[in-house]
Amino acid sequence: MNYTIDSNVIYVEMDGQSILLNMESSQYYALDQVGTFIWNLMKDGRTLNEMEQEILLAYDITEQQVKNDLKIYIDELSRVGIIKDQN
Repeated sequence: MNYTIDSNVIYVEMDGQSILLNMESSQYYALDQVGTFIWNLMKDGRTLNEMEQEILLAYDITEQQVKNDLKIYIDELSRVGIIKDQN
């Protein structure tokens, strides 16, 4: 699965954290270091499986935890219109 960032979203990264602003809804979202890491993977066009593998390499976490946490993260960004599933 691949995801695209909505064209109405502006992204700013500072000190390993990020702010996302949806210009259409005027809502903003803050991402911590891990969220920013995942955001950058998405921005680079990584598939869901590629993101899972990159997270496993970067963090001390189980594969099941990665799958669960990544699903929650992606579901939330999709729900608020920040990203869209390309499939």
